[in-house]
Amino acid sequence: MNTCQKEHFEYPFGKKGVYISGVMSGISIVFAITLLRDDISALLLYFAFTSILVVVFFALKFYLYSERIKGTLESGKEEPKKHRTLHLILLILIVTAVLLSPLIFSYTLDPVWWIISISGFVPGVSIPEILLFLYARRTRK
Repeated sequence: MNTCQKEHFEYPFGKKGVYISGVMSGISIVFAITLLRDDISALLLYFAFTSILVVVFFALKFYLYSERIKGTLESGKEEPKKHRTLHLILLILIVTAVLLSPLIFSYTLDPVWWIISISGFVPGVSIPEILLFLYARRTRK
């Protein structure tokens, strides 16, 4: 690639996934606000937890998508099957750990905490998809 050309980030998926992410995030946020509206501290914790997840998953997805595009462009072929399998296993482990955390919280903490963790995880993972799509559109212009 010519160094004078501005590199741009390419979003690897279509608009349909972005719309689904937006709907899921909206439903989850409305659900959390409805359940936690009487407890301001719990609502603030929900937004703090969700914001942290958004930042972490945005950075992770941006890195993985950039490496995927860069690896494909540099080598001219897809990443090795071994690496894809390793990434898939790592992703499954992370998602399983996060999804099981409410179950663990239900035995050790108040129900408010597992509501925060479940309803915060959905937008925490979905909102970065929307942000990455918008970022890709902006850098394309």
